[in-house]
Amino acid sequence: MGTAREQRREELAAWYDEHVDGLRRVEAALRDHLGGAITAAGLDDARLETRTKARESFLAKATKSDGRGGFKYADPTSQLTDFVGARVLVPLSADVAPVARLVQRLYLVEEMSDQRADQLLDVPGYQSLHFLLRFRPEDREVLGLADAPDVPVEVQVRSILQHAWAALQHDVMYKGERVPTDRVRRRLIALAGLLELADHEFMSVRVEHGDSAGMLDDAHAGGFDVAGVGAWAEEYVGDEAGSEPAAWAAALRGVLGELGATDPGEATSLLGAWADRGSELALTVRATRPWATASYVADLALREALGEDYLTRRGARQDGAS
Repeated sequence: MGTAREQRREELAAWYDEHVDGLRRVEAALRDHLGGAITAAGLDDARLETRTKARESFLAKATKSDGRGGFKYADPTSQLTDFVGARVLVPLSADVAPVARLVQRLYLVEEMSDQRADQLLDVPGYQSLHFLLRFRPEDREVLGLADAPDVPVEVQVRSILQHAWAALQHDVMYKGERVPTDRVRRRLIALAGLLELADHEFMSVRVEHGDSAGMLDDAHAGGFDVAGVGAWAEEYVGDEAGSEPAAWAAALRGVLGELGATDPGEATSLLGAWADRGSELALTVRATRPWATASYVADLALREALGEDYLTRRGARQDGAS
């Protein structure tokens, strides 16, 4: 295996050296194209970072073993999707959606994933929104990429707090020589919850300061305003009426709007088999996250009820609204 790996390294190193200039052109085009669009859209607080996969990083990944005497990737030059990547950092989680809608309008999106939606009671949302995309053919011509590699591009959109947690979690979980203990894992999960709480508290400050980024604009809410959404979430989980923070209810109203729900009945219908399990879910979630509000619990229920369709339906509503 050692000889085979060295031979593969040599072949792939030659391939990388031949193609790296083209990959860097793709990165530069992405930086200019997406960066210019972010500026034109007035998303002044969004910060774009781009990179081309380094030579050694590519070779290490391309020569990974499959554990059975072979290689994990039969053809890494066509199977790997992270040759060119970008990250967009925004102040708060509520700022992710405008960037996501912009990305969906600009590019051919092959995949979109939110890791929080995959596991209902996993770490509370502090990974990121991931896109796998390609330039539209007409844009490749304009950007001078006609003869550049037509590789997919990975783009992640996350808040500053999400990024801070993900970076620290990665260092502890994957870069150290010691395997984290269960106690360390539990503390990481607890810290994720604290950061998410901080994120929503910052949104509350925005609301109180009168800078809610449209969260409280009910002109198109179809009667299902922020107060109505809060009341619906409270009833769903069995909380005391009037206890739901406005910022959390406003964020949930945005989600419900993207899913097509404009009144309590439509919101409840989205929950399917979870419609009668709000109090049960709240008890489970609050056993580890006592700060979880009714809106937070209701959003988790929507994710579980809709499964993969949760993101698909939100994306479709965003495209239609653009």
